[in-house]
Amino acid sequence: MNRECPNCKAPVEKDWDFCPKCGIMLGVYEEVSSSDKLKALNIMDTPKTGGISIYVNSHNSEKPEIRVSAFGDFKKYEGELKRRMGIYDEKPKRMPAIIEEPESVMRRSRNRITIRVRMPGVSREDIRVNRYESSIEVRGYTMDKLYYASFEVPNNLEIVSKNLVDDIFTLILRV
Repeated sequence: MNRECPNCKAPVEKDWDFCPKCGIMLGVYEEVSSSDKLKALNIMDTPKTGGISIYVNSHNSEKPEIRVSAFGDFKKYEGELKRRMGIYDEKPKRMPAIIEEPESVMRRSRNRITIRVRMPGVSREDIRVNRYESSIEVRGYTMDKLYYASFEVPNNLEIVSKNLVDDIFTLILRV
């Protein structure tokens, strides 16, 4: 003997547990006591005291990007966690007053691109290289100046070397 789904009114067999049209459960539902409901709600409403979020992203053979953030009670430990993991803020404390496009040279060969950027007074730790789909951005920070250069490069090239010698930052990309 056939019956119909209480939700969509589709015909269903007597021994079926679910409606094939809307997916609703056709069997008898177990009644949950109000004390069980209250216990479940109390568990869900327990305040979270804090935690740590660690984000790791790696692209090709480049050095992975690692971000650590803390919330709640762990917020006070965020600086110490980053220090121990060797993670430093990507942004300078303040934006330099002068933004300058540095003297740069890009040389292409069959399977390699070499980029040289002159950035006086910049240390290796103060250089940021951002890889985008079809370009590379090089930023160098000093106390009063930001050096900024952008280069269009094919997206199939990987960064294989970064080097700073005598104020000249060299970036090598290869297929």
